[in-house]
Amino acid sequence: METDAGITGITASPSIPGGITYGDTLRLLLLGEDPHDVAHIRRKLASLDLLSARPWHIEVGLWDIIGKDAGKPIHELLGATSHEITTYASTGEIQPADERIAYIEDRLDEGFEAVKLRITSREDIDIVRQVREAFPDLMLMVDANKGWAVRAIEEEEQLLC
Repeated sequence: METDAGITGITASPSIPGGITYGDTLRLLLLGEDPHDVAHIRRKLASLDLLSARPWHIEVGLWDIIGKDAGKPIHELLGATSHEITTYASTGEIQPADERIAYIEDRLDEGFEAVKLRITSREDIDIVRQVREAFPDLMLMVDANKGWAVRAIEEEEQLLC
């Protein structure tokens, strides 16, 4: 997200089922808004929560902009103290064990100290075992959130097309 003052807020990019022109909609809703007025922008974006993907990522970008504008880390703006945390790499991709192992090797080369894998079925547990065998000392997390109902909606849309 970029402001007219040239400050760029970094955030995630959500995946949108069905090819919705989400970016265009966000541009229309955010153009001319003050990025410091997070509460107003959240209220304005509330309708998107009902119509398409939740715009949670926008607030992250706004806080990044606000922190950069103030020259302070976000945790300080929110009144917290700094604590070191382990960063981890994560992907929503479902991959066979050999591809996941290569992916993890690349992330370790980049300096990550932990990895979160996503799984969709009990069969994926064997892949997790293979990854653990390849990296016995790696902090490894598993997220089984790919069973979310959106997948059923995407499949239904494909049947209708």
